[in-house]
Amino acid sequence: MYRDGKGPNVKEIQRAMFNSFHCSPSYWKCWKGGVVAKEMVRVTTENEYSCLQAISYMFETLNVGSSYCLMVNEDSHRFMYYFLAFGACIKGFSHMRKEIVVDEPDLCFISDRHKSIANGIVNVYNHAHHGYCMRHLSENLRVNHHCGDYLYLYYNAAKTFYLEGFYNHFVEFKNKCPTAAVILEHDIGFEKWRRAHFPGNRYDVMTTNIAESLNAMLIDKREYPMASIFNSITKWFGELFRERHAYIVKSMGN
Repeated sequence: MYRDGKGPNVKEIQRAMFNSFHCSPSYWKCWKGGVVAKEMVRVTTENEYSCLQAISYMFETLNVGSSYCLMVNEDSHRFMYYFLAFGACIKGFSHMRKEIVVDEPDLCFISDRHKSIANGIVNVYNHAHHGYCMRHLSENLRVNHHCGDYLYLYYNAAKTFYLEGFYNHFVEFKNKCPTAAVILEHDIGFEKWRRAHFPGNRYDVMTTNIAESLNAMLIDKREYPMASIFNSITKWFGELFRERHAYIVKSMGN
């Protein structure tokens, strides 16, 4: 059941055991069984890391023009990151339509709070406006400040276009989560996350975020060990490339 994808969760294992063997093993036993099954199919996490070099060689050999980079810490010899670029993507990039985004006050960037993004926007687009994503900020409030029960107040304050409505919602949120409210008001600043205070337009025409689309497609693969992740990505992209190539050949024939 794990061989061709993510596999069943604990509840599904319990249901399968009951339907097939008429027994009801505990939640812990089914979870442990799932872990053992994954290791049988995908090998252990440690072995997967050790296989990366061999997988990279095969990947580069079978996908002409591709590139990879495996980075390991020189002192601790621990894995740092792995870079992978398909030859088909590298070749296709040169044929993409070049679009220059002009730096102007009507331009707006919405991102998470990573410092490198803010620094890059300031250096390259100093006339554009930069705000923070409401959802990313809400996750930070939920995880780090335990405001999950009152996030609706945060969203009410963030989304309203009118100052009076904003202050009403924000005061209510501040009464429930005073520490988080101080961070939103003083450390981050209203103009970064509030529609009513934001100097630009947090709406209108938006670009397609291909990175988020790709993340959604690969979300199940993130639970795999390292080598299995890249094997799955390679297989998935290979199928897309073959389908695209067959479509182009067919079009040229017609």
